[in-house]
Amino acid sequence: IQSCVSEIVSLGNTTYESLKLSCESFLEKDMSKVEKVFKREKIIDKTEYLINQYLIKISKSNITDEEYELVASLMKSTSDMERVGDHCENIVELSKDMIENSLRFSESAKKELEVILDTTMECFKTSIEAINSKSKTIAKDVVTLEQKIDDLEKTLRRSHLKRLSNNDCDSKVGFVFLDALTNLERIGDHALNIAQMVMNN
Repeated sequence: IQSCVSEIVSLGNTTYESLKLSCESFLEKDMSKVEKVFKREKIIDKTEYLINQYLIKISKSNITDEEYELVASLMKSTSDMERVGDHCENIVELSKDMIENSLRFSESAKKELEVILDTTMECFKTSIEAINSKSKTIAKDVVTLEQKIDDLEKTLRRSHLKRLSNNDCDSKVGFVFLDALTNLERIGDHALNIAQMVMNN
């Protein structure tokens, strides 16, 4: 089980690098980073599958009820990481759309995005640190950061809809912005799931 935890932490770090690349590609409109995320997504999917197959084997062996619950929780956390990888892929799809259609964010929209992108990266990275250290204190930091993402998502959605209604922003860019917020909020949810696993075990 401990070997699996080490592999899950490694998967988390790979997923975090994918998240970082996807956020950078979104702000910088960098196609090379888009391609890197697509390649990493295949690695994330394969690793998640292999770890969970091994955890299933462990669950069928002679382990205690407590160990069984831990294995089940680890499987869920591994799946959460894979879902974060999916959201990273969604974000770079948005980046690709921006690049191919020469779309640009307003300066105010870009500044707002920088805040929620940075908070989301910090939240997910902290959830990996919580698993690695088995620290409930660090896991609680994730709870705080996830709430901050939720608050930002609501605030930024309102301000962006106001920009759209005032014609301060192109509607195509507006939909990209709102899609990005949805993906970031869900990444925060997955980070919270991982933190709750640490707090409950």
